[in-house]
Amino acid sequence: HILYIRQGPSFEILLGDFFEYKLKDTDDLAFGLGLQSRIVNSVDGLNWDAVMLSTSFRKSNWRLGLSYDMSTAAIKRANNGIGAFEIVVNYIFDKAF
Repeated sequence: HILYIRQGPSFEILLGDFFEYKLKDTDDLAFGLGLQSRIVNSVDGLNWDAVMLSTSFRKSNWRLGLSYDMSTAAIKRANNGIGAFEIVVNYIFDKAF
């Protein structure tokens, strides 16, 4: 997927993909794995800002995920290059509102 976000003169581009594997012969259980990259603009021009690796487990309409956001830009000096873990819990609606 490609996601472009702009606010005033600032923007970011997310590039990546997410794959889901059904664990049984049903749509009820699935395991997912994804990889994304983020590009942002700054006073120095375009910068490759981060790489994100994510995994998730889906049961029916509920998804529990864990991702790791590894900084690749100058901000990694501020966080000692450690990056950040993120936990995601979401509900997938069957119908649009």
